[in-house]
Amino acid sequence: MTYEKVKTIILAVLVLVSIFLYYILWTHQGNYETLKKIPTVEPEMFGDNKEFGEVVKPDRIYQHLNEQHYGTTDTIEISDVINTLKKWDYNNIKNISPEIKNIADFIQKQDHSMEIRFPGDVPFYLYKTLLNSTENNSFDFDTILVSYDISKDKEGLVYFISRNNGKVYESNVSASFIDSFKDFTNHVAMEGSIYTTYFSHKLASNNLLYLPTNDSEMKKYNYLYKTIESDKLKRALFSDPSLVQKSIVANREEYTDDTGLLRIDKDTHVVSFLKPSELITGGTDKNKIILNSIEFVNQHGGWTNQYRYVGKSGSSDKVTFRLYNSAGYPIFDMEHKISDIEVVWENNDVKRFFTSNLSTFGTDFDTTTTTLMSGQKVLEYLKEQKNIKMEKIQDIVMGYDMQVDSQSIVRLQPIWFYEYGEKWYQIDTSHTGGKNNGLE
Repeated sequence: MTYEKVKTIILAVLVLVSIFLYYILWTHQGNYETLKKIPTVEPEMFGDNKEFGEVVKPDRIYQHLNEQHYGTTDTIEISDVINTLKKWDYNNIKNISPEIKNIADFIQKQDHSMEIRFPGDVPFYLYKTLLNSTENNSFDFDTILVSYDISKDKEGLVYFISRNNGKVYESNVSASFIDSFKDFTNHVAMEGSIYTTYFSHKLASNNLLYLPTNDSEMKKYNYLYKTIESDKLKRALFSDPSLVQKSIVANREEYTDDTGLLRIDKDTHVVSFLKPSELITGGTDKNKIILNSIEFVNQHGGWTNQYRYVGKSGSSDKVTFRLYNSAGYPIFDMEHKISDIEVVWENNDVKRFFTSNLSTFGTDFDTTTTTLMSGQKVLEYLKEQKNIKMEKIQDIVMGYDMQVDSQSIVRLQPIWFYEYGEKWYQIDTSHTGGKNNGLE
């Protein structure tokens, strides 16, 4: 057989093999399409989803009327106020900070106004999605101040204020909006009003606090609770739960794979999800960190109770959400912090997620109340503490101390709290120096 005939035979065989393989591929195409249509596994959901406006919202309102101050934390009133502000048009937003020497003094001069305070700094570019504003201003604020007075130009004025950054932005709104907004002043004098009398106290150059004039009677709460199953947490936080390995150390469960480590402490109810560090590629987009944190929690329905955004830490790229009760008061767990949800970012990815395995609380079965001392007594108590510098206090609020016992009961005890050096501490007058003050 000649060399040319051998080449011809080999070429013919290759052509036949090619035709055969093409035939196999064509006849199995239908099965391939069917395979593509197999649904992907949906992530586990162990709580609810929340919209941005349900999580980022104020926790206090103060009405300043004729040199008197009236405050409330009522959640319905706050919602009504914000829903009203959503209907307005905000125009000509401008930075007037250079015109203001002292923000605390500026606020005190607004003697006919409503002051709406948020528990943390809020980027305007995010919040304007709730407001009717097309302005492109980029700034953070923690207070919205609505003047009940009409300007010389016959327009209403709304101020977005950052007490932390010393910034004030002014916006014009229609005078008709202000006229209708004044209806909220009627709520102060109503029988059984949700507003109580406050007095102002200036601590530092930009730090103006409002504290209740009288002692406050507050309800105690006791709830039965259930815990979220560990397997449900595992399925929610790992993309492929089948690859996850489980181990038990004392009363703590650990779940691991190549993407992270999930720890669940059965005694303290602390749940932490950690991801390994990666090569730094450019940092985290701080402009989106709050919204991205909310979306991350939404991915597994992580809102098991009523949480609110309370702040972001620029030094650690951390966003914190805190439990609030139905009356609008913050809840603190000073020992284990399971009243908080924390999301820590690195390289535009979640580095650490901190929450608890407590599910939605049941029906309250406590009918007792307690009395908290007035704001003036709180100030006197703090001034007596040698380890506290009054000018460094950032906030003072009434809230609830959260205790979880082994009988599946969550106990909420009313108590005073103060913020000092970006940390919160209890004011417990039954212990010298305060409980867990950590300032010695």
